[in-house]
Formats: sequence, structure tokens, C-alpha cells
Amino acid sequence: MTDTTMRADATPVAAAGKLAICIVIAAIVFAAHTVAIINHFEFGGFLLDSGWFAYLFGTVDPLLINPSAINGNSFYSIHFSPVIYLWSLLTTAPFGLTGIQSFALFHGFAYGLPAFLLAWQVESRISAPLLRWFFRLLVVGFFLFGDFVLRETGFPHYEAIVTGFALLTFLSVRANHRLGIVAGFLALAIYREDGGFYAAYATVCATLLQVLEGERVAWVRRGALVMLGVALSVGAVAIQRLYFPGFDAVAGNFSGKHFFSHLSAEFLAGRLPRALLTAGLLPMLITLPILAWQYRGYLVPFVCMLPLLLLHLLSVRDVLGTFALHYGLPFAVLQLVILALAIKRAGAGLAPIGELVALALFFVATSGPVSALLRLENSGYFTLPVLIMTMPTGDTGEKLREIDAILASGEAKVCASVGVVALRPDGFPRGTHLNRSAVPAGCTLAIVYDGDLESTSAKKLLADAGFVETRQSGKLIFFRPGEAR
Repeated sequence: MTDTTMRADATPVAAAGKLAICIVIAAIVFAAHTVAIINHFEFGGFLLDSGWFAYLFGTVDPLLINPSAINGNSFYSIHFSPVIYLWSLLTTAPFGLTGIQSFALFHGFAYGLPAFLLAWQVESRISAPLLRWFFRLLVVGFFLFGDFVLRETGFPHYEAIVTGFALLTFLSVRANHRLGIVAGFLALAIYREDGGFYAAYATVCATLLQVLEGERVAWVRRGALVMLGVALSVGAVAIQRLYFPGFDAVAGNFSGKHFFSHLSAEFLAGRLPRALLTAGLLPMLITLPILAWQYRGYLVPFVCMLPLLLLHLLSVRDVLGTFALHYGLPFAVLQLVILALAIKRAGAGLAPIGELVALALFFVATSGPVSALLRLENSGYFTLPVLIMTMPTGDTGEKLREIDAILASGEAKVCASVGVVALRPDGFPRGTHLNRSAVPAGCTLAIVYDGDLESTSAKKLLADAGFVETRQSGKLIFFRPGEAR
């Protein structure tokens, strides 16, 4: 049986109205997450990794050569992500955008796309006005207040795009929409080397849910799609190993140098409680069974994601094992699949009031405000002021011009804090970064970005080394050795 995602509309005007609502919902999400990136850099960005990404989005370089603040290698040695180059080709090059602006638009698109896809499901499937508003609010609320989304936005990464690409693939496979399937698989293939695995995940999810609902499935075709997804990831890793060596992502992020030799009873006893107390995770594990009690299909997205979640849980890196920062994105993906499933059931009249209440409880419990209220670790709630409560000043370009003028002035050695380096990572090679231990040797001028992650420690470090403040321009504070004032 072929699933369709759109009913016939009564009139072209009605169809246009539905499309307009979808565009408005997507535009709200897009604007919020675009502004969030602009504000991120205005408040004081990071070199690792937001400044790094902004630089790559600004270079329009097919090889994605890293800035001097990182190394001279290709970014493909870390992640095989041609999507960065393709986006810069479409935005930075023709419109003359800065890397920060291009990254900001990309981040807005990363969440605007799935918002549009879900809104389209709501408008095309659900006719009851109150039920429509319920799901519209859930969609917007998830992207503005969902804890896993906020956590990523506070430490922004281009990987946020996986949410939209994975959802597109899931919906297309579910609907047997060939063009959508091709688009989804291609998008995930250029997203990152593990994108093919997400394509396989979306295919398995869609297939199991159809089987659970008694629909006929073309098993050979679905099996081929799963194998294609796996092959895409294996092929991307092979390209990395052959043409862009230098970093073993599996060993560096998950297994360690000696293939999970770090695992022990003591390790698990320490890791498991921390993972459970990570913001959003414990509330999800409590409320998901309540939702699944109403319909067991809601467990499918979570169960299908378990291999990746377990790999994270056993990771040699604590930040992965506790799903902190952007490493919680797999949960955001499975939540989107759950929401898409709920919309489909509600549209078919299969979701009673108890199921809708459980659904609302599930998404409220995994929101940033609730995680902050429960004082859970790694809450993304504090991203909210950056995301929707602050209007950007738009002075990043002015700061860049001032930094560039100083770098071109012939100053012997300019050193900078992380917020400055994030704005111009190609202008501050290693050995010129103010860190928490020492002022770089030979530094004749130090620039601190007031309010960045390390500005307080940088100011103290400079004071202890005999540097004095000479002037301030906005958030840029300039220091020189005492005798040079």
C-alpha cells in the first residue's frame, strides 16, 4: 500500500493557505536559529568549533582547507562533509556573504527544513482546527524550546542539518516517494560520513512502522535501500582513509586507541548515572514508555536508534557518552520521527485524547525550561536568551575590519582570546592564542573579546604578565606590555 502525504484540497485558495501557514512556521524557526548564530558570535564565539565552521563556510573551497588556527589539513580528514562547500557555493559566493552569515543561514535552514516538513504534514493531514493548532504549537515549540535543539544551538554545529535530512528520508520512504528518497539519500551522503547510516535508520524506522500498521512492504526494495545507506557511509569512510588521512574518527571519538580497552565495571558505574542525569535524557526515558503505552509504535524510533546511542554511551570521550552539547542530536532525530508518526495517527483519527496528552507530556518533559527546572546536567535552557530574546547589533563586520587592519599593520606579534580568533581563524596561527596558562612569548599586542568564553581568565593572565589595557572598541579590548603603553 502506498502512503500519501497530501489529501485533495477543496480549492486552490485553500491549498495556498496551507502552504502559507507552513512557510510562516518554517520562517519563525529559520529566523530564530539564524539570529542565534549571529548572536553567538556577537556574544563571543568559539574557535572550536563554531569559528572553524564559519571560516569553512566563507572560503568556498572544495577541499575545505582548515584555517591556520587549526592546521593546514583538509576538513575532510575529520568529517567528509561536502555539504559545507555546496552551501557556500550557493550563498557565500553569489551574494558575497561572510562565513558567519553563511553559517547562520545554514543553521536556520537546518531547523527550518524539518519545521516545514512537519508543518506540511499537519496542514495536509489534519482537518480539525483545534488539533491543527495543537500540532502547530508542538512543532514550533520543539524547535524553539526542545532541549536537544537548544543544547546544539548553544554550541552550534553544522551537523544540525541531519535533523531535516533524516526526516525527509523517513517521510519519503514511508510514502514510497521516489524523488524524495533520492533527495534524502543524496543529502545524507553529502552531510557527513555517517549520513548513510542515518538513511538506513530512516528506512528501517519507516518499514517497521508500516509492518506494525499492517501495510504491505516491498522487502527487497527496502533491504536494498538499507544496504545502500550502509554502502554510502562505508564509501565515505574509504574516501577519507585514501585521500584525506590524518584522523581516525572511530578511535578518536568512540573506541580509543586500543578498541574499547577503557571499558570496565567502574567505567560504566560512573558513566551511566551521568548519562541519565544529562538534560532531557532522564525525562525522555520516563515519558516515552507512557507514550508507548498508548501506541507501541512510538518505541520504534528509539529502538532503531539504540545501536548509535549505545556506541555513544560506551565512548572513550565523556562528552559523547553523556550526550552533551550537539552530541544529543540523535535524540532530536528520533523525536522528529515520533512527532511525524503522531501527526499521521492524528490525521487518520487513530490518536485518542490520552495519546495526545502523553505526546504533549513527552515533548514538554524534554524541553529546555523543564530540564533547567529539574537542575539536570547540560541543560540547553540557557541558550534561550541567545536564541529568541536578543536582537543582534550587526557589528560583526565592523569588528572584522578592525581586526584585519591590525593584522595588516605590521604589528610584531598579535595575540588574541578565543572570541577574536573565532572571528578570524586564518589570522591567528597556533602560538598566538591566549589560553589559561600563559601569554604567548613575544606578544606585543593582545586583543580580548569581552564576554567570550575565556575573557575573564585572559584578562587575569595578561595582568599577571604585566600587560595593561590601552583602549577598548566595543567588545574588543586591547592590551600591551606595561612599558609599551
